[in-house]
Amino acid sequence: MKDKKQILFIEGYNTVMLYKIARAFKEKEYETVLIRIAGQNPEDKSFYNNAFEKVIDIDLPYKNLAHESFSSIFFSLLKGSKNFLGAFLKILRLKPYVIIGRAPSSIPIVLFRILFQRYPLIYFSYDIRALSDPKPELLKKYSTSIELKADRFCFEHSDGVIHKGAPEELNYINGRILGDNIRLPENRLSFQPYCSKEFIVPFNKNKLSRKDKEIHLVFVGGVLKPNADYYLSQLKSFEKIIQQKIHLHFYFCSDVSSKKDLESEKKVKESFFKTYKNYPNIKYFHIENSFNAKDIVKEISKYDFGIGPYSSVKESGLDPKFGMGNKISTYLEAGLPAIYGRPYLFINKIMKKYKAGLIWPKNMNTVKKMIKNLDYKKLEKDIEKARENYSMEKNFSKLEKFISKVAESKKKKIH
Repeated sequence: MKDKKQILFIEGYNTVMLYKIARAFKEKEYETVLIRIAGQNPEDKSFYNNAFEKVIDIDLPYKNLAHESFSSIFFSLLKGSKNFLGAFLKILRLKPYVIIGRAPSSIPIVLFRILFQRYPLIYFSYDIRALSDPKPELLKKYSTSIELKADRFCFEHSDGVIHKGAPEELNYINGRILGDNIRLPENRLSFQPYCSKEFIVPFNKNKLSRKDKEIHLVFVGGVLKPNADYYLSQLKSFEKIIQQKIHLHFYFCSDVSSKKDLESEKKVKESFFKTYKNYPNIKYFHIENSFNAKDIVKEISKYDFGIGPYSSVKESGLDPKFGMGNKISTYLEAGLPAIYGRPYLFINKIMKKYKAGLIWPKNMNTVKKMIKNLDYKKLEKDIEKARENYSMEKNFSKLEKFISKVAESKKKKIH
């Protein structure tokens, strides 16, 4: 019997997009292996493990992924991981067909690039932070200098690059936070966070709006540790919507929250609503409990529309223009049309192509009027087609051909 081709994934922490990709490879009879660097709560681990035949956990505390030097990262591995030696021995026995390393964090990918020089490595740049803001003093609040150097190293020393935004976004990374003259590999693929049939739920016929005759919008986002200031920024950002007595439901589902973090967030949320109990129409602003990446789909199907921001930061960050988030597929899987702001050009281009979304009106005071004039049944029919065509199953062949091309290119270089 022919051995399966082994796809080795490296992630700082699990994400739903890589879960869907790994699951698709597994169903195509590849051997899927995950090296998970950071520790995650047991329930999340149990869910994500379903996409892999083998999982090697390093269990490094997430905060340790941002150390200032490679030596300190290595020291943290030795000190912070209880089973590092055993995991390392398992890693040395791997013989991957290709390696897919997802940013962030890029530092572990650099280490594995050095360790597995003979094998083809694909750098999955994910949300490209070099596009988020050109000002070093702002970006470095969230990224250390060594992590930024690791980003550049991975772009330049990988055998291929996958990114989830617009096909042209890689043309704009030079001259920004990563510097000039970045040498990108020849093999590149824009591969989006498509829907998965595993996640799709039937259209919800018992929406909250049928019961209370009011409009309910939902925003799903990943935030590492939401706090009162973040909640307030969201409240003020969408103030014109709640003024129209439209319900806003927020789900801030962090991929790295522990049970302790969730308990802390609950207290912050209770304190926030106590502080702003007299804010105009505060009863239309809801911060909901967290759900895992699959359960969130059924949970939000009871609302009317999924939403994204209606404006972008004033700095010249290019992420709104080229970026693509996971929430689009989550909304489609839940049977919800999406509403986004005009600056989100690539997202709106995709939504227009699949007839799956709307754009916030220029006058935000007319949102309620716009929604009431929509043919919602027609929107649902369009969504049904969209989630069939904008799916991992329908688009997976592009990724499979790409990794085959990268593997062949690497083989020619070695020989």
